Amino acid sequence: DAGVLGCGKHFPGLGEGNLDSHHELPVIEKPLKKMWAEDIYPFRMLRTAMPFVMVSHAAYPKVTADPTPASLSKKWITDILRKKVGYNGLIASDDLEMGAVLKFAPIEETVVRHIRAGGDLALICHQEEMIARAYEALVREVERDRKFSARVAEVVRRNQKLRQRLLGVFLKGKGPSRGAPKAERLSRKLWEFGEEVRLAALGRGAEHLTDDRRTASKKERG
Repeated sequence: DAGVLGCGKHFPGLGEGNLDSHHELPVIEKPLKKMWAEDIYPFRMLRTAMPFVMVSHAAYPKVTADPTPASLSKKWITDILRKKVGYNGLIASDDLEMGAVLKFAPIEETVVRHIRAGGDLALICHQEEMIARAYEALVREVERDRKFSARVAEVVRRNQKLRQRLLGVFLKGKGPSRGAPKAERLSRKLWEFGEEVRLAALGRGAEHLTDDRRTASKKERG
């Protein structure tokens, strides 16, 4: 109601990863048949409801036969998510500054590989230098490779189409203007809840302090 779009993540499924992809590359040894029935099931059921899907930086060697992260894999992004699942929204990478993917390849390579594999949005969350390097790498590849240039043009069209559709919804009064008061009330409730938790924690701390003082006093008297 407040004009905030949801994003399904982390495709194709990160629940069985035993490493934190912020630092290392999780390797999930699970065949496609089992993933299709379990991990990918929510993406299949919600494929028409999600404006975005984020692809994980995990490797699935039993599916791709190599250690490539799903976020850079044409098999996962184009062959499975786009074609087999039938997803037509925007496909985003997880943050390309995360250790799992930066240890796999430099940002200049990963941003091109994500777009080439079928991605629409290359997420880079923190360092301005990384954003500049990624942008320059994309421009160089567009100028060098006609096929990649066509892929980028397709990305631009898909982004523009979604933006126009959403703008049309907002202009009809179904966007932020109607939902803003509701979001404001929710924000207020969340703040109040946070304050309750904080004060309760302070109260528990004071109780422990009082108990410690009582114990110390008893020891002194004893």
